Amino acid sequence: MLLESISQNNSNLVVFQPQSLDEVTAVLETLRNRQAIVVNLNKLFSSQVQTFIDWVAGGTYAIDGQTIWVGELTFMFVPSNVKVTSQNNKRCLVSFNHNVSKLREFEKVTQGLGRTNSRDKQKS
Repeated sequence: MLLESISQNNSNLVVFQPQSLDEVTAVLETLRNRQAIVVNLNKLFSSQVQTFIDWVAGGTYAIDGQTIWVGELTFMFVPSNVKVTSQNNKRCLVSFNHNVSKLREFEKVTQGLGRTNSRDKQKS
C-alpha cells in the first residue's frame, strides 16, 4: 500500500506500507525508477518480513544503492543517486547484518505474542 510520495527538486521519497508479498513488485519498480523508498513492514506477518527485505535489499544492491535501518520494521532503500547523511553530515552507513539481528529479535517477540498466520501454523 502506497502511503505517500514527497517530491522536491525532481527527487522523490516514496513511503510504502505493504500488506502482502505481492506488493514487492511496486516497491522494486519505484526503486528502479531511482526514487528513494521508506518501507514500513508492520502490516506483514513475521514470516514474510525477511523475504520482503531480502527482495528489496537485493534490488537496491543491484543498482548500487543503500539499505538503511530506520527503526523497528522500517527501512529506507535509496538508489546511488540519493545521498543520505546523518545529523553530523556524515554519510549514513548502516550494516544490513545489524538490521537482520534486530529483525530476528523482533521475530522472537512477535512469536511470543502469537502474531502468525495460518501458513505459519501449518509449518509447526
